[in-house]
Amino acid sequence: MLTALIPRLSDSEVEAAVELLTGLLRRHLSKEEYHQLFLKD
Repeated sequence: MLTALIPRLSDSEVEAAVELLTGLLRRHLSKEEYHQLFLKD
């Protein structure tokens, strides 16, 4: 789905999506969970 959607998004739409997802991650994951999942610490 993202493969079809991303090329059609404007720069501002991509930025808004990244900001939304980043905010959700910060709100719902602890710092330790984030590091474990994304940084493999």
